[in-house]
Amino acid sequence: MENCQEICFTPGFRSGDYMLFEISDADLAQFINGEIKYEFVSNENNPIVICSNNHTYDIFEFDTSNMLLLMEGSNVVGEASSTFEMREAPTPFLGFRERMKKNYLTESELIHGISDLSMYKDALYNSTLCSEEEFRRMLLQTCAVEIDGYIKIPPPEIRDRIIEQIIRYSLTLRNWRSINLFEAYNQINLSHLMKQGGGDNSDDNIKTLFVSILRYMSDKEDSEVFTLNEKRVVSFIAHKMLEESRGKSMKKGDFVNELKGELPPDIQFQANYLYGMTVSKEDSIVYVNEEELPINILDRFAALFSIYKYWSQQEIEPFFHYYETPTLSFTDLGQRYARFADDMWMPK
Repeated sequence: MENCQEICFTPGFRSGDYMLFEISDADLAQFINGEIKYEFVSNENNPIVICSNNHTYDIFEFDTSNMLLLMEGSNVVGEASSTFEMREAPTPFLGFRERMKKNYLTESELIHGISDLSMYKDALYNSTLCSEEEFRRMLLQTCAVEIDGYIKIPPPEIRDRIIEQIIRYSLTLRNWRSINLFEAYNQINLSHLMKQGGGDNSDDNIKTLFVSILRYMSDKEDSEVFTLNEKRVVSFIAHKMLEESRGKSMKKGDFVNELKGELPPDIQFQANYLYGMTVSKEDSIVYVNEEELPINILDRFAALFSIYKYWSQQEIEPFFHYYETPTLSFTDLGQRYARFADDMWMPK
């Protein structure tokens, strides 16, 4: 029987304990070699997903004309007429960030510690349907700080003040990109975090927060030396300029000239550094705070089109990065909720 393939099970495997999954050859090879593992993950509010070390997969069951037969000698002891397909799911970053925003780190917690059980690291990870690597990246992208096993993120005003001081300090250095953690922490004034006065662990906690934000702003770290990410530096400077401008917009020429005056001298400004935070509106640049946009995809499109009706692909796509998967591009996604004509995205 040319179309049959024998599937072997380990001794003692019970006949009812099997499911047929389709995965890629590359993932299968890594699994067999022990390079990755898979586990079923769920909680009371969400369906079961499968997580590997690096990715999260939704599970879809579909009927198949092929039959999986479990044999014991010449006897059929089980069968399966359906197959489970694993499709890589979007990283749940937006939902995670929204959850963390409801309970920002407070000054009191910096001084006295955190006691919110729902923010305990293990409980937080177990209730977030994602892989270990995705969870680690989400902590990095939200500047999350771990204090006594608890996880919280700083409010934007504290985060931005620390970033601003990091950039100001970097511009005093011969090589602005390279920052020594010990030297920077001792030079940068973080007293604005201590309005209530210090506590036993406050210095360590504030340093932990400082490190998490410095790490977010960096490409890499090596022996306490951090290399700043050029795009994040430019984006932050542009964010502060536009956020503080009247109407959160500026004339394109004025904006570019002013921005160049604020940047380190060896940076060549690139327009793509602004993608995901601005839109070109006639002769102006308009600031869009992605953190304030809805996480529902239809509402997010509506919010962006309320700011401006016409968006280029480069300007709108970054706002939907966390909805994309290897099998679902922004173009496919956008066609469900918007219209594309004359090289621009617009409402349907």
